[in-house]
Amino acid sequence: MAKCSRCGSRPDFQPRVSINSDKILQQLRSSVGFRDQAHITSFLHDAEKDLDDYDTEIAPLEMAISILKRKRARLEGSITLCRSLLSPIRRLPWEILTLVFLFLECGEPSESSDVVTRVKPQAFQVSQVCASWRKLALETPIIWSNLLFDLAGDYHRLQRSDLSGSFIRLCLQRSSQVPLDLTVWNVGEDIDRYVLFDEILRPTSHRWRSLALYNGKANIDLKTLWSQITDLTSMEYLQVDIKTLKTALDASPALRQTPHLRFLHLDLTRPPEISISTASLQAFPWAQLTALRVVWMDSPSQFDVIRGCVHLTKLELRMDYMYTGWDLPSHDGTDLVTLECLNDLQFETDNFDGDELCALLTEVFSRMTTPALKHLTFSCSRPDTDWFFDHKSSRCWPLDVFAEFAQRSGCTLTSLCINSPITTSEFLSLLCLFPDLRELDVREPSTSRTEFEGLVQLLDLGNHHR
Repeated sequence: MAKCSRCGSRPDFQPRVSINSDKILQQLRSSVGFRDQAHITSFLHDAEKDLDDYDTEIAPLEMAISILKRKRARLEGSITLCRSLLSPIRRLPWEILTLVFLFLECGEPSESSDVVTRVKPQAFQVSQVCASWRKLALETPIIWSNLLFDLAGDYHRLQRSDLSGSFIRLCLQRSSQVPLDLTVWNVGEDIDRYVLFDEILRPTSHRWRSLALYNGKANIDLKTLWSQITDLTSMEYLQVDIKTLKTALDASPALRQTPHLRFLHLDLTRPPEISISTASLQAFPWAQLTALRVVWMDSPSQFDVIRGCVHLTKLELRMDYMYTGWDLPSHDGTDLVTLECLNDLQFETDNFDGDELCALLTEVFSRMTTPALKHLTFSCSRPDTDWFFDHKSSRCWPLDVFAEFAQRSGCTLTSLCINSPITTSEFLSLLCLFPDLRELDVREPSTSRTEFEGLVQLLDLGNHHR
């Protein structure tokens, strides 16, 4: 029997049986027994042959459709690739594209993030896109200068420290001699990771522009490691916890001789019994800092850190909830922290209720004197749930303390940002304390029409003051 040359079907195919469903149903309803057994058996025999023939006809048709679908998918993929050739980013000069790549950041790893993501610099991802991007990445050392190494994750992923070392060496090699922005996790968890840092990363200390160091469990004594670091003259930014800072200062004179250091991120989370007045910490160049971020302050004595930073222009304070367990001291003027150059002050808390917030604000702003302050930020982005819904009925902001702070500092504040629950009356009172405001950012959610009308009234008053 002749077949179609295109799809393989038989154009002259004719089924053997003709289906009459109504007749069959009528017989099923009215007849009983096997009077037409021979006829029905013959019908079923022919019908089953027709089924086989239908399958034979369908198979080449399905094959032809499958082939056409694959061809269509290939064409669709080619269209997508061709359209990508017209992408605007392909017309950017390499100088502009390099600047775009430099905006990539190697964020801090979290416990839930994938190990490969934690240890692979963004430069690797850029170099895998296409040949031209790879060429650009390989010829631009600065793209490889922002590096994050989770030594625990890297070690477990590669299983052997020599492979981890090869990976780190490759990154450092491609960064050439440009300054390094280095973040290292889990330096001291075991001897293998210690060796990785000591033998590969430590010799590049003269290139460290910024260093963020997290020691994890710190099972290995790091004093010997820091004693071998002799040159930190390029360092501009340092992020460590207070225990690591003291260890480094005790072991290495280099950390006391960092002429370009301007920004310190100091983590006080669960600090040991370390006095800020110890000789090693006193030797740190606090006075040359212009920016300081203190995380998890939990005792008044830690204000001594701030007191030594006499040239600060920016200060960020993140307060620990344990701070509220201290009795607030009575101030006689001798315990004030005066920062003549401070321009930007950010106060941050987390998961506080109104009483705790009031105590912390009182502690900070009864101590501070900032005559040059222009920008002030309050952030309590995750307040206690019960307080958040009930705070409209209570006063949580120590307005008398703020009034004394404003009078004592004599600053002309121009920018105020509040990301925290606050009543309209408290907000109005703060506004009156700072009549020179030009920028106002309030992110507290409005929970009622009354509150919304209060904010509108506040803006109207502000316009009248202008």
